[in-house]
Amino acid sequence: MMHLSTVLLLAPICSKAFVPARRIKTTPRLAAVAPAAAVVKSAAGAGFACAAVGFVSAHAAVSYGYGLAIAWHARAALRSATTPVAVRVLLAYGLKVTAYQALRDREKHYRDAVLPLFRALEKDTKCPFTRTTHKIPLVAGVAVLLALYAAPIRFLANAPRPRVTVFAGAAAAVALAVQTVADAQKFLAKRRAPDRPCTTGLWRVSRHVNYAADVVLHGAVAAAAALSAPSAAAALLAVLAPLMMVNIVLSATESLDGRQRLAYRDDAFEAYVAATPRLFFT
Repeated sequence: MMHLSTVLLLAPICSKAFVPARRIKTTPRLAAVAPAAAVVKSAAGAGFACAAVGFVSAHAAVSYGYGLAIAWHARAALRSATTPVAVRVLLAYGLKVTAYQALRDREKHYRDAVLPLFRALEKDTKCPFTRTTHKIPLVAGVAVLLALYAAPIRFLANAPRPRVTVFAGAAAAVALAVQTVADAQKFLAKRRAPDRPCTTGLWRVSRHVNYAADVVLHGAVAAAAALSAPSAAAALLAVLAPLMMVNIVLSATESLDGRQRLAYRDDAFEAYVAATPRLFFT
């Protein structure tokens, strides 16, 4: 069922990538960003290992690869963490994303609705002689994003301001709890009525409450990582991945809105859209 086993086999090969970063000689101009750059470099192997399943399945790369990479970075950072609160929440988040994706992939209605979108993404139109080379940009992009996320996690694990990580951990924990409840509500609703949207429970508060929780979680990580970074340059590098994830989530809500409008063409759905904000308040 998909390629979770492939990801689980690939991820451990990069365990050596998470040893404490070695001191590197650098010029004064680069000294400010060196700590974050060293962390990202040390996580490059893990990022590629988790993204490499994109050569087999784009769906696996952006779902299982993403969840496992977050969990892997968090687990590695906890080995030497002095401020572990937020990192423990991120470990739980990564494992939850992976487990929930595996659960959804067992549902026929989900496979029928989502997998064709990824097959279209994987379709080769430029390289008829191979089914691999055209996937390199996808795998490389996912690998870079996953490696970049190691920087904010490492800064949160050893933050000079412990209260910052407590705040980030609390915000992330609330977001994770909301998302988990919302996912469970939608999963059960789709089992009862696969052809109808979930409009009950937390989904009455937001049409994409799961994505709203993601925005809060990644936003909290970005803010806390920026405050925990040793320099402005390091802070800039540390916020790249979480802010990219926020952008991806916002784009996904727009795309999903369009697909839902086509799938649910009735007055009841239009009334739900009119009465319920897309994410938060609008």
